[in-house]
Amino acid sequence: MCILRVSVIAALAAAGIAFGFAAGDGTANNPYQISTPDHLEAVNDDLSAHYVLTNNIDLSGRTYDSAVIAPDTDSSNTGFDGTQFSGSFDGAGYKILNLTIDSSVYFLGLFSGIIDGGEIRNLGVEDAAITACDDAEYVGGLCGGNRGTITNCYATGSVSGGDNSHYLGGLCGINLEGTIENCYATGSVSGGDDSRYLGGLCGWNEGTIENCYAAGDVSGKDNSIVLGGLCGMNKGTITNCYAAGDVSGGDNSRGLGGLFGGNEEGAITNCYATGKVKAGNKAEYLGGLCGGNEEGAITNCYATGSVSGGNDSEGLGGLCGENQEGTITNCFWDKETSGMEESDGGTGLTAAQMKTQSTFTNAGWDFADSSAANEEDGIWLMDEKNYPKLNVIVEIDHKN
Repeated sequence: MCILRVSVIAALAAAGIAFGFAAGDGTANNPYQISTPDHLEAVNDDLSAHYVLTNNIDLSGRTYDSAVIAPDTDSSNTGFDGTQFSGSFDGAGYKILNLTIDSSVYFLGLFSGIIDGGEIRNLGVEDAAITACDDAEYVGGLCGGNRGTITNCYATGSVSGGDNSHYLGGLCGINLEGTIENCYATGSVSGGDDSRYLGGLCGWNEGTIENCYAAGDVSGKDNSIVLGGLCGMNKGTITNCYAAGDVSGGDNSRGLGGLFGGNEEGAITNCYATGKVKAGNKAEYLGGLCGGNEEGAITNCYATGSVSGGNDSEGLGGLCGENQEGTITNCFWDKETSGMEESDGGTGLTAAQMKTQSTFTNAGWDFADSSAANEEDGIWLMDEKNYPKLNVIVEIDHKN
């Protein structure tokens, strides 16, 4: 349920209260040390300083009506009002637990937004429950928007919006010219009717995403547009990533893909999707990997998930629903598991062929030599019993 309440952060700021920190002076060599929820909220006193977590922080019992750090104070939702984060925040392998946001404003997440020069690293956001109202925009488990750098971070839990929600992602709502590297999200992402640009990791990408994955389901209702297991819309670069969650929309939905809903002049390389893609009646452009590819480049990718639409649906493909003047090179889909014999681009293969390494090495894919000492070299790994997996996905070091 969406509610309005006096913001804890705004009230503290109005009263001129600052909590201080456990230690540090906010410089890069001596960052402020954060060990309590009050310390975390006090980051708002200086959004350009440097910070480090010294332990896990449990936010149980606190419900926020805005982002915890750098909140949007524009209740009219005509744009962002406030200052976004430009400092550095090192989670040091620790995590923020049980973040709860119930809000009617834009730019939701632990951070509202990260701007040029801002950096978030080595941080987990676990069991978040972020609920936005109708017309929500820019919502993610970690941040609503990113123009900075996010490295070695993850988010779990749920991100949800009402009708006409835009730019929702499991980790980041929108990535504009920012970098997201070695990150993942496993939570569900959902919107209501008329939702657009929803993704398991990121709703909209115009930056760089590398060595990342998403495992949560992504869902919209009727008239939903551009939903993807990893990203809703991509206009940037996505490399060495995968998505495992299911993607679904209601009647009249358009542009749904196992990895991304739409790719406009973007580059997708060394990626795959395994989730199911399903929509209701009169759906258009559904694909195991991508719903639509417009003047984009997709290289060395595959999809295995089933693709289905209701009555009067069109533009369904095992790999791609619609390809408009784009290039799809050395890409494959499993005809058996997808239930699709056709695709607007790519090559359909049997399950046995998809589990044979020579299928991919003959297409120029770079595999690690599992028998050699340098097994870490090479982008892909395969054991001949399963589909190719990415060898370059790095496991994030979690502290208890």
